[in-house]
Parts: sequence; structure tokens; C-alpha cells
Amino acid sequence: MASSPVVGAQAAPAASPASAAPQDSRQGLLLDWAGLPVASITFDGVREDLLKPLPSQLAQQAGVPLDPAKIRESLRSLYATGLYQNIEVAGVRAGDSVAIIFSGVPRLFIGRVNVVGVKDERLDAVLDSATQLQSGTPYSDSKVALAEPAVKTTLENNGFYRGQIAETRVIDRENSLVDLNF
Repeated sequence: MASSPVVGAQAAPAASPASAAPQDSRQGLLLDWAGLPVASITFDGVREDLLKPLPSQLAQQAGVPLDPAKIRESLRSLYATGLYQNIEVAGVRAGDSVAIIFSGVPRLFIGRVNVVGVKDERLDAVLDSATQLQSGTPYSDSKVALAEPAVKTTLENNGFYRGQIAETRVIDRENSLVDLNF
């Protein structure tokens, strides 16, 4: 069984119909394989159990001929889950069939947000709220960068002018969560 090189296409976060045309020369090979049976479809980057039941509902399925329009639709459906920061599709040809691989960088989400070292329950609740970080929302460094000055300002507004703030992040890649401690 001869194997051809891997070929792929990447999903852009804001894909428009005009950008559906091949953007790199390797994508053209995937289009050349249109009509070949898809032997398998695998997912890298995001755990398959997090994607359930979507894989069985994708436009392109294993056991049916490769259709570039269905691949594009499947790629967009996977990106629309919000579980991927970015995603691409690749194919490996083996004889008269193609194995499809959807792979991407998983999106991280905010896990627990803790303000430690505060003994007053009311102030602890006010500081938690001041971070403006909500569990379950997409994580970004810019959101966290805004939280620390907000906590400092809230401390000062409550009479604590010498409060020290240290921020730590605990990344749980298996569950795509970032826990934050201030």
C-alpha cells in the first residue's frame, strides 16, 4: 500500500465564502482525492468524548466518498463548538482510500477563580466579583491582565492600601481549564 503525503486545510475563525478557495498548494491535493472512500475520521487536540455526539452528525462520515464541500461543512461545525482555538483538516491517502484527521488547538476556559488570604467574607465576595472573570467562559491573557488592577482598586476602595496581589494560574489541559488564584 503506497502512502501519499499528508495534505490539509485550515479553518479561519471568520471564514467567508470567498475564503473557501484553496489558500495553500497542499489543499489542492485533498480536492484531488474527491470521490475516494473515507476509511476513517479521527480527532486530535480535543478529547472525542467532549465532542459527542457531534462526530456522528458531521456532514463527512467514514465509509462514504470524500466530498470537499462536506469536509468544509464538517470543519466549520467542529470550529463552531467553541472547543477549538483553531482547527485544520488533513488527509492521508492509503491506496484507494483516505484517512481524514481533524486536529486543532483546544480552547482553554476559565475554571475556578479564587481570592485567597482575605478573612472578611464580604470583602472576599467583593474581590471575587471585581475580577470580572466568570467560570466557564473562554480564557484569555487580556482578561486576566485586567483582573489584577481591578482587585487592587477594590482593595484600596475598602481601605487596604498596602494589599499585595500575586496571581497564579493552574492549567488543567485534560479538561481545558485554567484555575486562577489571586
